[in-house]
Amino acid sequence: MPTITPCLTFDRQAEEAVRFYVAALPGSELLHITRCREGEPQPAGSVRTVRFTLCGQELMAANGGPTFTFSPATSLFVHCETAAEVDAVWEPLADGGTALMPLGEYPFASRFGWVQDRYGVSWQVVAAPGRQRIVPGLLFVGEQHGHAEEAVNRYVSLFPDSAVTEIRRFGEGSHEPAGGVEQARFSLGGYELSVTESSLGHAFTFSPGISLHVGCDTQAEIDRLWDGLRAGGEPQPCGWVVDRFGVSWQVASAAAWEMVNGPDPAASQRVVDAILQMQKIDLEAIRQAYAGG
Repeated sequence: MPTITPCLTFDRQAEEAVRFYVAALPGSELLHITRCREGEPQPAGSVRTVRFTLCGQELMAANGGPTFTFSPATSLFVHCETAAEVDAVWEPLADGGTALMPLGEYPFASRFGWVQDRYGVSWQVVAAPGRQRIVPGLLFVGEQHGHAEEAVNRYVSLFPDSAVTEIRRFGEGSHEPAGGVEQARFSLGGYELSVTESSLGHAFTFSPGISLHVGCDTQAEIDRLWDGLRAGGEPQPCGWVVDRFGVSWQVASAAAWEMVNGPDPAASQRVVDAILQMQKIDLEAIRQAYAGG
């Protein structure tokens, strides 16, 4: 079963940012850091990847250089059990950041705020007890406005054991066209995501700063999901795909992620070197690289 993990790609602040997030959100932990060696795109010794948890859920971060920037089109919802928890999470995230929607009461939530933190990552902190704690949220604007429901249906069709759990639409007389997606909740293999759309003149769109890492167990899974997400989109190096809606995915091998984060630095480096030469991931070639073949 493919697993989905949000990946935050920074210019060079991955470790600093992750330590900040782990301190800001309860039940969080920095798990593992890998560092670059000679011959990689980033300087030797710099942070390559960081594994960490927020509120008990695993995420990853990486340094990708100055071409990677964040956009409010992709944010992370933090679902809190109480209004007091919303306030406690909001305070550090807002420190040095910019409020996109001030903390307060809204028609859709008793306590909510949307903030772009000091590193540029967008967070929507909301009182929503009993929900998945961290949920990627996709905002369809500009040329992508009106395609939110199409995207949800496309994603659900590609991933096994997936479903649309809720669609809330804009009504007549709202600031948005009636019938548009105010919010859709859906699950991919049991992992919750959210989308909404806005016709307003937003000066941003999707960026690869936050991507969705898909950990696959078999080459057949990699082939099916990479080919499906690539259709109408743009393939990128190292298993990345920008789909036809502009959302960035990393269709990867779950085993390769463990190899890269494994105890043998030489084997880990061989895997990294092999992946850097790939477009779609070749699982057998990765296994051979790890074994030293």
